[in-house]
Formats: sequence, C-alpha cells, structure tokens
Amino acid sequence: MNRIGDLINQHNPDNTKFRKLWEVTAWSKRFEGVKDSKQTKTIKYPYIEMETLKGMEVSSGDVYLLTTGAYKGWTTQNIAREYLCEGEIVVIPVGGITSVKNIQYYNGKFVMANNNIVTSLDNEILNNKYLYYFLINNINLIKSLFRGTGKKFPNMVEVLNIVIPIPPIEVQIEIAEILDTFTELETELETELEAHRQQYAHYLNQLLGFDRQNINPEESLGDEYDLNQLLLPFMDAC
Repeated sequence: MNRIGDLINQHNPDNTKFRKLWEVTAWSKRFEGVKDSKQTKTIKYPYIEMETLKGMEVSSGDVYLLTTGAYKGWTTQNIAREYLCEGEIVVIPVGGITSVKNIQYYNGKFVMANNNIVTSLDNEILNNKYLYYFLINNINLIKSLFRGTGKKFPNMVEVLNIVIPIPPIEVQIEIAEILDTFTELETELETELEAHRQQYAHYLNQLLGFDRQNINPEESLGDEYDLNQLLLPFMDAC
C-alpha cells in the first residue's frame, strides 16, 4: 500500500478528482430518463438470447460467451459471426437484483446476452479495471438502486449519478494490479481449500464407510478388529 501512497504524493496528493459515472463512461445503450447530455457517446453491441448463446458453446475457442449469470463458456469467431464483439468492458447484468453479484470485467472477443456494458470514455482518465473494482466495491449501493415490483431492474438515472473517485491514472493502474494479485491469491486459496475438502471427504469415507452389514451388532470387535488397518489410508495421506 506504500507504493500507492508514494504514487499519490508523486502526482500531487490533492489530484484526486470526483466525477459522476456519466461524466467518464460510455454505455452500450441509451437509458430512459437519462438526458442526452449525460450520454454523449454509446457503444452498441449486438446481443442474443441466453439459450441461443449457450448453443454456440464449443469445447475450445477464443470468443467468450458473456452472460448475465455465473455460466462461463467459449465459442469461435466462425460460429459467432455477426454477433462477434471486441473490447475492454465492464458488465453490469440486467437479469434482476440477484444477478448484480456477477459484475464482470473482460478484455477481448466476446458474444453477449442482454447486459449493460460500460467502458471508460478516456483510458488516460479512467482505467477500466479500476472502474470494475470500484463497481464491485459498491455492489450494495448498486443493489439499492434497483426498482420495480417482481423482477427488479437498475434505475440507470441513479446509477449514472454514482460518484467515482478519479486519482491519477498511474495510481488507478497500481490499485487495479494490487487487487488483481489479491484476487488471484484468493482463487488459489479457494482451489487449494476445495482440494483439501475433497481429500478430507475421501478419507472420512475411508475411515467411516466400512461395510456395516457384515458386522454382527451382538459381537464385539474386540482384538480381532485392526484399528491400524482402518487408519492406514489416512496416515498415508498425512
């Protein structure tokens, strides 16, 4: 964190500005109720229905299938055809309030279902990965801006008015890189933890999953039952 402090001091400690999202971002569609002056630029992306998108999936490909949920898949440029998109983007799903947790960052080729796509108006002012982490950090605020009965949707008038701190671009990049590192470590730890869970479950089954049908409840296991044999798989693992 000292590195960030050094960068802030190097680029003027008072140089962090605060802007509303509409001032520094471009979106994939025009939103009802938002003044044209607050959406000076839109970047249109073709989108397809979820089931059609899933039908594009192949075992290997270089085009990401970008959905509103946790589903992840890939396809090819030949299959994507006129739906092929490319860019550095942040995605705020529109599939209801529960889908907000699936805010995503992506940089490359993709095909998308219906989402709200946002990107920086100027990469020298706002870094897209920094924007992504800012939105993730403010996920509860975004959730509070969903409106409607039944299936709720974000009130984009209010979303675009969210205030974002804009430190010098060098500081934004450093923050994003630090958070990338933490995210990678978290993923590695979760993977390792899951492996230990599976190992634990396996040996727990080895220890406790012996055939109870062959045990006569009226007979004592006594000295004939070799506890070391039961514990052997677990001791080997340790």
